[in-house]
Amino acid sequence: MAPRPVRELRLDRLPPATVALLRAAHAAGGRRRDVVLVGGAVRDALAGRPVADVDLAVPRGALPLTERIAERLGATPVVLDAERGAGRVAGSGLQLDVNDFRAATLEADLAERDYTVNALAVSLHVLLSRGRAPIVDPTGGLADLKARRLRPSGPRVLLDDPLRALRAVRL
Repeated sequence: MAPRPVRELRLDRLPPATVALLRAAHAAGGRRRDVVLVGGAVRDALAGRPVADVDLAVPRGALPLTERIAERLGATPVVLDAERGAGRVAGSGLQLDVNDFRAATLEADLAERDYTVNALAVSLHVLLSRGRAPIVDPTGGLADLKARRLRPSGPRVLLDDPLRALRAVRL
């Protein structure tokens, strides 16, 4: 009998420094329950690799959230793209990106990411409060991760940004 595929992320799969960063981000979000951990951190934690990327996404309000997180951490908020709502918290060895959704829903946002293995998300609130959270996977990224397969998350993602093809080599 084949092992069941992983369908949730456990907090203990993340390094302590990442957990501390996520706790600070959650606290800075106040009552927000719509912040999600997305992309590389989810992928790498599930694959048992060191977490290098920490990305959060919100329906809207990424830049004010970036500022609050930076203030809480004594770090620097950096606006990456004001029009698209993309910010970074940078300072003394940490880097956290916060972005507005690229689409109307989380699932649609994930479908616009580069590769299916990066189109994974978990609720930050649920992960931190319960120690585990279900993984949102609208593009089949969990199966691709298990099969060690790299596949674009949609038919247009490489056409929309051809530089994404270069990320395939790194991934």
